[in-house]
Amino acid sequence: MRSSHPRRKRLSSPSMTRWTIGALLCALIGAGALSSGCNDSARATTEVATPVDPTRVWVESFLPNLNTELRRHAEAVATGKALKTYLAREARRSWNARVAGGIKYADLFEKLYDKRDYHKAFAQSDGMTTRGEAILEVLLDSERHALDSSPYHVARIQTLVANLERVTEGEPAWQGISLTADEANELVGWLKAHELDPADPDTRIKVLSALVGASTRGVGNKGVLASPAPRITGQMDQFLDAFEKSAELTAELELRVADGALRYARDMKHFNLARQDWRDLRDAGGSKALIYGRLEKTYKELGKASPTEVKAVMAALAPSHPQYEKLLDVLARYRAIAADGGWERVRPTSLDIGHRSKRVEALRRRLAAEGFLPSADEQHAAGDNGGRPDPAKPGATGARAARANDDAAAEPAAEAHADVETDATDSPQEPDPQVVDEQLVEAVKSYQETHQFRPDGDPTPGVWRSLNLPVSRRIEQIELAIQRWRESHYQGEKDFIMVNIPDFHAEVFRGGERAMRFRVVTGNKKRTCNEETGKWEYPNATPIQMAELDHVIVNPYWYVPQRIVREELEPKMSRDPDYLEKKNYEKVMMGGKETIRQKPGDDNALGRVKFIFPNPHNTYMHDTPQKKYFDYPVRAFSHGCMRVHKPFELARHLLENDPNGKEYDFDELLEKERQKYIELAAKMPVFVEYYTVRVDDQGRPHFLADIYRYDRARLVDDPEEAEKLADCRVRTRKRKAVEVEEGSDEQPEGVDEDLGP
Repeated sequence: MRSSHPRRKRLSSPSMTRWTIGALLCALIGAGALSSGCNDSARATTEVATPVDPTRVWVESFLPNLNTELRRHAEAVATGKALKTYLAREARRSWNARVAGGIKYADLFEKLYDKRDYHKAFAQSDGMTTRGEAILEVLLDSERHALDSSPYHVARIQTLVANLERVTEGEPAWQGISLTADEANELVGWLKAHELDPADPDTRIKVLSALVGASTRGVGNKGVLASPAPRITGQMDQFLDAFEKSAELTAELELRVADGALRYARDMKHFNLARQDWRDLRDAGGSKALIYGRLEKTYKELGKASPTEVKAVMAALAPSHPQYEKLLDVLARYRAIAADGGWERVRPTSLDIGHRSKRVEALRRRLAAEGFLPSADEQHAAGDNGGRPDPAKPGATGARAARANDDAAAEPAAEAHADVETDATDSPQEPDPQVVDEQLVEAVKSYQETHQFRPDGDPTPGVWRSLNLPVSRRIEQIELAIQRWRESHYQGEKDFIMVNIPDFHAEVFRGGERAMRFRVVTGNKKRTCNEETGKWEYPNATPIQMAELDHVIVNPYWYVPQRIVREELEPKMSRDPDYLEKKNYEKVMMGGKETIRQKPGDDNALGRVKFIFPNPHNTYMHDTPQKKYFDYPVRAFSHGCMRVHKPFELARHLLENDPNGKEYDFDELLEKERQKYIELAAKMPVFVEYYTVRVDDQGRPHFLADIYRYDRARLVDDPEEAEKLADCRVRTRKRKAVEVEEGSDEQPEGVDEDLGP
């Protein structure tokens, strides 16, 4: 049944307006009489006005929205039974059946819709409300977020809307309804006769039920009073009949939209329990109860939101870190590349300036497909620019500018081939695509930089393997990074430190803006086979976690962990009895046990400053005497802690921005060479996470080394194959494409002798 007027249009008759204005004038005149005069004689001669009638005031506030509320209530009366029946049937189904295609949250909806007397929020007899339409628009866009939209009922919702249009065709259109002045006065008397309190929220429902004539229809209508306006109630019969004809379709549409919205909310945000520990789960009554509580809150927000507010509620479910939106843009770009056919495989070739080969032309096409070079059409259109790409374009070959702006690429040897002589001439002829030129070398450097190889224009075998990974694999990596942001510990904090393990960088944010970015060394990728579980383990992996940085130690002692003492220090001590003294170690008693520690100094494994964020893994950030490690693109060299490239700058930043820290002169503390513990007044959240794709300030995606192979199991479709990859007892010579590791495999000299944390 279609409405013949815009939704939520307020209708009132001229007599109704006169009735309202008259009542308000009476109230104002009475108030004026009360306010005239301040002395005794004035009070003696002034007639005191009758106080404003609260029942009449309530009626006046009720009438402007009567038409909208009456239709909504009439639909609830006519379709409430169908909605209740449909919900009860769905709630009896098994959880797996509901997940597979039913109303997944039927058990939650039974409670929620009972509380709202089965009033619908997202559907009506002729289709969806504007609120429901706004939700569907968001659900249809879920593919952009790397989410499968099929579980959100979008196809079924569209079918139901089409079916409702057919069913309601020819039914009487809803007409705007309003009370006459006499009927409004009758309503005032009716409220008083039935002793209904204007302050009671239930009064509105009782009036609507009486006007609709709900005593003979629907659910939850016991105790409905006789109508205060029989004319209106008589009009309602034809509409109620029409609503009942489409009741089952309307009920299903309402629940499909609601269930789709909550499924989406769960997948986007509410599933994430990364910040909850066992106490949170205990207090909430379990993980399901905790998630249901979040879903209920979202449902209530959507149920009272305007269409614009609906989109805001849904948008707030997405991660707020800037990387998330950047990754969505990159995903769209790579999907477009895939739709255009992807890129071809290439074979190794020399990149000496002037070298000529068909392989060079193939390499150009490969790099152009991903945006590292302009395509042939772009090159032709560039004209006077000589066919050179725009350095500001994401993925283009403005490698030098990008490396200057992004510390991740500021490696030594970045300009290794800048001055190589070429066979090129100043001829205005179009360049030969089969000949290596500086533009191609710069494009290769840009590719190396964004894939964690040394950007020297001299590709290693790993670079050629990386170039030949298909676009489908890149899309999977981007989608996994997007999903990992939804799994993140980060929840919108403005001041925080973010360490991305595969990126080998940390970033400090203040007020939501990045204040610092610096290199770090993370835990090495040494693998051991756990004989009990049969699984590969990374004993020195930097753990994914969230903690709060609460103090800084200047000139720290290093208390060597027992595992490092046992596995690495004791063998050295057995070979050289003076090893401890030579390396500035000493033995001390702590808690009745002998402990080995290294004294403060430049050679201390912790360097000159240590940043503590207490956590179960006993990991932290610290300075290091091994500065050479920071020259390598892939920096997985530590025993699990994070070594900081710019420790003094980080320390000064933390102290200068903290009330307690401002009391200290960091440089003066360094000179004293005595350990100093500084507690911070404002704890700084530290997020240590694992993303193998990030987007830089130029919009270029960086595909990073999966050093601990966390991606590998998640990028394998076959669960049995994933188990085999994790099983250290299985030996296979077949190299899976998913196992191709990104990034340089260079190792600094002496790294195996490094005992530092």
